[in-house]
Amino acid sequence: LAIARNHTATHLLHRALREVLGSHVKQAGSLVAPERLRFDFVHHARTTEEEIGRVEALVNRAVQEDREVRTEVLPFAEAAKRGAMALFGEKYGERVRLVSVEGFSLELCGGTHVARTGEIGPFLVVSESAIGSGTRRIEAITGAGAFRRIQEDRETLARISRVLRATPEEALQRVESLHERIQALEKELAKARTSGAGDRARDLLDRAVPVNGVRVVAAVVDGADSSSLQGIVDRYQSEEKSLVAVLGTKTEGKAFVVGMVSRDLTEKGLSAGDLVGKVAALVGGRGGGKPTFAQAGGKEPEKLAEALGTVPDLVRAALGGG
Repeated sequence: LAIARNHTATHLLHRALREVLGSHVKQAGSLVAPERLRFDFVHHARTTEEEIGRVEALVNRAVQEDREVRTEVLPFAEAAKRGAMALFGEKYGERVRLVSVEGFSLELCGGTHVARTGEIGPFLVVSESAIGSGTRRIEAITGAGAFRRIQEDRETLARISRVLRATPEEALQRVESLHERIQALEKELAKARTSGAGDRARDLLDRAVPVNGVRVVAAVVDGADSSSLQGIVDRYQSEEKSLVAVLGTKTEGKAFVVGMVSRDLTEKGLSAGDLVGKVAALVGGRGGGKPTFAQAGGKEPEKLAEALGTVPDLVRAALGGG
């Protein structure tokens, strides 16, 4: 019975899609299993949530109307004259089996079906997606499986409502309000990080070591994340000259290294990619990048300070200072 429910549901779905999206919709494949159905169809535009909602509503209305489902064998010419839908590319004999849903659909089909649409039970679309150029796919569930999903969704909404301390009717408004608040806080945090990155960048710059006329900043920046370090070196790149900076931090049990070389120094043979690659090798990792910017990761964060301590000598060697 489960397969019969889902099979008849595909016929209702086909008709509903043609009514909502247009008569160009044609079946391009299907799967009917006891627990679900899949229906592929030709349609050259993205569907909207509103369209899928209308399709779902049309199918459920046909189910609630408990329409009779009839099968009969008749000549192909007569079935075509009645307006029966046939699968594109399918070869039919002189006599065919016609499945009709009273006042709703006519399709040539050899599969098993329910006697009345009311036997299908609830119909729920669980996904809709593109599977190729001009072809889309709907997956749906019916009967007991659909009823279970409704119960699960209701329970999920109830849990969300309890967390939000709101009624189910108020939950969406409360979530939207929280989302707006989170966005506002994220903007404030970004501003604070930008300000903090500027302060930290200046502090690190004050501790730069001179190497053959080049300022070198090499340090572990405790508590920083990868985006913070990238922000610091981006600031250096846009504001500083004759500067090499290689910074590192420990995050999630790993080392992260980022480096920059001001553009005027790349002409002297210095490369951020080379420097960061050599530091990464010392912390059990690999990485590299462009002459002006590079980043890398490593599996041995405990060696990060020692690895960064080699940067002045690496710069000195690259400049030909021994």
